[in-house]
Amino acid sequence: MYGDNPVVALTGRYDRVDNFWFTLAHEISNVYAHISISKGEDKIYIDDTSKGRDKTSKKEREANEMAEKLMLKEVIFEYFDDDFDYITEEKVRNFSKAYKLHPSIVVGILAFNNRVSYSTLHRFKEPIRDKIPNKYKAE
Repeated sequence: MYGDNPVVALTGRYDRVDNFWFTLAHEISNVYAHISISKGEDKIYIDDTSKGRDKTSKKEREANEMAEKLMLKEVIFEYFDDDFDYITEEKVRNFSKAYKLHPSIVVGILAFNNRVSYSTLHRFKEPIRDKIPNKYKAE
Protein backbone atom coordinates (compact mmCIF):
# COMPACT_ATOMS: atom_id res chain seq x y z
CA MET A 1 0.00 0.00 0.00
CA TYR A 2 1.07 3.55 -0.64
CA GLY A 3 -0.91 5.44 1.94
CA ASP A 4 -4.43 4.15 1.45
CA ASN A 5 -3.83 3.21 -2.18
CA PRO A 6 -3.01 -0.27 -3.44
CA VAL A 7 0.20 -0.74 -5.39
CA VAL A 8 0.83 -3.48 -7.95
CA ALA A 9 4.41 -4.38 -8.80
CA LEU A 10 5.35 -6.64 -11.69
CA THR A 11 8.70 -8.12 -12.63
CA GLY A 12 10.07 -8.31 -16.14
CA ARG A 13 10.56 -12.05 -15.78
CA TYR A 14 8.66 -12.87 -18.96
CA ASP A 15 9.13 -10.12 -21.48
CA ARG A 16 5.92 -10.77 -23.45
CA VAL A 17 2.84 -8.66 -24.11
CA ASP A 18 0.44 -11.50 -23.26
CA ASN A 19 2.12 -12.30 -19.96
CA PHE A 20 2.33 -8.66 -18.88
CA TRP A 21 -1.36 -7.88 -19.49
CA PHE A 22 -2.63 -11.14 -18.00
CA THR A 23 -0.42 -10.71 -14.93
CA LEU A 24 -1.53 -7.10 -14.49
CA ALA A 25 -5.20 -8.13 -14.79
CA HIS A 26 -4.54 -10.94 -12.29
CA GLU A 27 -2.92 -8.62 -9.75
CA ILE A 28 -5.62 -5.97 -10.11
CA SER A 29 -8.15 -8.77 -9.55
CA ASN A 30 -6.30 -9.71 -6.36
CA VAL A 31 -6.51 -6.10 -5.18
CA TYR A 32 -10.20 -5.90 -6.03
CA ALA A 33 -11.20 -9.26 -4.54
CA HIS A 34 -8.76 -9.94 -1.73
CA ILE A 35 -7.44 -6.75 -0.20
CA SER A 36 -9.73 -4.97 2.20
CA ILE A 37 -8.58 -1.36 1.98
CA SER A 38 -11.28 0.09 4.22
CA LYS A 39 -10.57 -2.27 7.12
CA GLY A 40 -6.81 -2.06 6.76
CA GLU A 41 -6.50 -5.84 6.60
CA ASP A 42 -4.23 -7.79 4.26
CA LYS A 43 -2.05 -4.78 3.49
CA ILE A 44 0.38 -7.00 1.61
CA TYR A 45 -0.60 -9.80 -0.71
CA ILE A 46 2.07 -11.79 -2.51
CA ASP A 47 1.20 -14.52 -4.98
CA ASP A 48 2.40 -17.99 -4.07
CA THR A 49 2.97 -19.86 -7.29
CA SER A 50 5.69 -22.12 -5.87
CA LYS A 51 3.35 -25.11 -5.55
CA GLY A 52 2.64 -25.32 -9.27
CA ARG A 53 -0.47 -24.73 -11.34
CA ASP A 54 -2.32 -27.83 -10.11
CA LYS A 55 -2.11 -26.74 -6.45
CA THR A 56 -3.01 -23.09 -6.89
CA SER A 57 -4.77 -21.52 -3.91
CA LYS A 58 -8.42 -20.51 -4.02
CA LYS A 59 -7.47 -16.81 -4.08
CA GLU A 60 -5.13 -17.35 -7.02
CA ARG A 61 -7.76 -19.33 -8.94
CA GLU A 62 -10.26 -16.53 -8.34
CA ALA A 63 -7.80 -13.90 -9.56
CA ASN A 64 -7.04 -16.01 -12.63
CA GLU A 65 -10.75 -16.34 -13.40
CA MET A 66 -11.28 -12.60 -13.06
CA ALA A 67 -8.25 -11.89 -15.26
CA GLU A 68 -9.49 -14.33 -17.88
CA LYS A 69 -12.85 -12.59 -17.88
CA LEU A 70 -11.10 -9.26 -18.47
CA MET A 71 -9.06 -10.88 -21.25
CA LEU A 72 -12.28 -12.17 -22.91
CA LYS A 73 -11.57 -15.90 -22.41
CA GLU A 74 -15.14 -17.05 -23.09
CA VAL A 75 -15.45 -14.86 -26.19
CA ILE A 76 -12.12 -16.23 -27.47
CA PHE A 77 -13.19 -19.84 -26.80
CA GLU A 78 -16.47 -19.32 -28.61
CA TYR A 79 -14.82 -17.64 -31.60
CA PHE A 80 -12.19 -20.38 -32.04
CA ASP A 81 -14.36 -23.33 -30.95
CA ASP A 82 -14.23 -25.08 -34.32
CA ASP A 83 -10.54 -24.33 -34.90
CA PHE A 84 -8.65 -25.67 -31.88
CA ASP A 85 -6.87 -28.21 -34.10
CA TYR A 86 -5.52 -25.52 -36.41
CA ILE A 87 -5.85 -21.80 -35.83
CA THR A 88 -4.83 -19.58 -38.71
CA GLU A 89 -2.88 -16.38 -38.25
CA GLU A 90 -5.56 -14.55 -40.23
CA LYS A 91 -8.31 -15.66 -37.84
CA VAL A 92 -6.24 -14.58 -34.81
CA ARG A 93 -5.56 -11.19 -36.38
CA ASN A 94 -9.23 -10.74 -37.35
CA PHE A 95 -10.33 -11.45 -33.78
CA SER A 96 -7.64 -9.15 -32.40
CA LYS A 97 -8.71 -6.31 -34.63
CA ALA A 98 -12.43 -6.78 -33.92
CA TYR A 99 -11.95 -6.93 -30.12
CA LYS A 100 -8.94 -4.61 -29.88
CA LEU A 101 -6.91 -7.28 -28.11
CA HIS A 102 -3.27 -7.98 -28.99
CA PRO A 103 -2.89 -11.27 -30.94
CA SER A 104 -0.44 -12.65 -28.36
CA ILE A 105 -3.08 -12.20 -25.64
CA VAL A 106 -5.59 -14.16 -27.72
CA VAL A 107 -3.20 -17.04 -28.34
CA GLY A 108 -1.82 -16.79 -24.78
CA ILE A 109 -5.32 -17.36 -23.34
CA LEU A 110 -5.77 -20.38 -25.60
CA ALA A 111 -2.35 -21.80 -24.69
CA PHE A 112 -2.77 -21.20 -20.94
CA ASN A 113 -6.01 -23.19 -21.11
CA ASN A 114 -4.46 -26.02 -23.15
CA ARG A 115 -6.49 -25.26 -26.28
CA VAL A 116 -3.37 -24.76 -28.41
CA SER A 117 0.31 -25.41 -27.94
CA TYR A 118 2.47 -22.63 -26.55
CA SER A 119 4.50 -22.97 -29.74
CA THR A 120 1.54 -21.33 -31.53
CA LEU A 121 2.33 -18.22 -29.53
CA HIS A 122 5.82 -17.81 -31.00
CA ARG A 123 4.72 -16.01 -34.16
CA PHE A 124 2.74 -13.48 -32.09
CA LYS A 125 5.29 -12.89 -29.34
CA GLU A 126 6.23 -9.30 -28.78
CA PRO A 127 8.40 -7.86 -26.01
CA ILE A 128 6.83 -5.46 -23.52
CA ARG A 129 9.73 -4.01 -21.51
CA ASP A 130 10.72 -1.57 -24.24
CA LYS A 131 7.16 -0.18 -24.32
CA ILE A 132 7.09 0.77 -20.62
CA PRO A 133 8.27 4.32 -19.97
CA ASN A 134 11.39 4.48 -17.79
CA LYS A 135 9.59 6.49 -15.10
CA TYR A 136 7.60 3.33 -14.27
CA LYS A 137 10.63 1.07 -14.00
CA ALA A 138 12.45 0.41 -10.77
CA GLU A 139 16.00 1.64 -10.67
